[in-house]
Amino acid sequence: MYKKFSCFFLFFFLLLLVIPLCINVCFDPYNFFNSRLTDFITVSEERKIKLSYLRNHRDVYDSVVIGSSRSSYIDSSSFLAFKMFNLSVSGISIEEYLPYLKFFEQTQGRPKLIILSLDFHNTNLNYRSNVDPNTVIHDVGSVLMKSLDYIKLKTLYSSFLLMTKNPETIGDYYTRKLVKKRSDQSLPLSINTIKNTIHYYKTECLKNYKYRVDFHSHLLMIKNAFPTSKIIVIVCPIHQSLIDLQKDIAGDLCYKRWLLEIKSVFGEITDFTVNNEITTNPYNFFDAAHFYPFVGSQIIEDLQKHAV
Repeated sequence: MYKKFSCFFLFFFLLLLVIPLCINVCFDPYNFFNSRLTDFITVSEERKIKLSYLRNHRDVYDSVVIGSSRSSYIDSSSFLAFKMFNLSVSGISIEEYLPYLKFFEQTQGRPKLIILSLDFHNTNLNYRSNVDPNTVIHDVGSVLMKSLDYIKLKTLYSSFLLMTKNPETIGDYYTRKLVKKRSDQSLPLSINTIKNTIHYYKTECLKNYKYRVDFHSHLLMIKNAFPTSKIIVIVCPIHQSLIDLQKDIAGDLCYKRWLLEIKSVFGEITDFTVNNEITTNPYNFFDAAHFYPFVGSQIIEDLQKHAV
């Protein structure tokens, strides 16, 4: 009796593993296997998705955009002069830039052009990402870790979203070639949304603000690692309310120090926060920290003038 129960339990346990694995492999929500069942995926686990894609598509790209979720809305495929990949991920820390850029170099070769998108809140000593970039890089090369990802219920939920075959129902999404889209780009920024963004930055990104003295050294390490690559530094547009908050909390001197340190390493900055036509228009943003993808197209148009 005990033996039969043990066998039944083992069978049931294996079934619980196999069913999610099969569904997740078929719908492939992290794009590990280039599934064609859907032409879009969710935006969860961006680091794994993008690094795995580079690993599976070697020697395709010659240039890269890297930054936070802000720059992830830039369609790098529309950059005419280069074969550019957008390696921007949500909540990136300054410590993550160099490991991911080196991974790009390992899989694609030395980049001709690096568009480095930097955010002021990354200068806050008390704002750190919990992500270890070396662990992420290890995991995307591990069949075991990918398999473990694909037996998780969290991943199964992403697969269920893909089963609808309608990206409009999930808001933000990626195409299978990792171009980020947003289903609705017509709603203006509301006062409540601004308040929510401001609250998040006060309690998370800019909490207990203190300028980190090693920020400059991180910039130098990036530049020295790619001496033959052209590097263009950009500051993505954010709503004026968030620009004002950053300066109010950190102080104008810290903000100017940040810009001066960038200039001292890279020479110049393409700063889209100084364009009042963008930063004050509520129709350009869906929250105070993120612009709509159509604004990303405007950024690309401007950058192509500087890149050649």
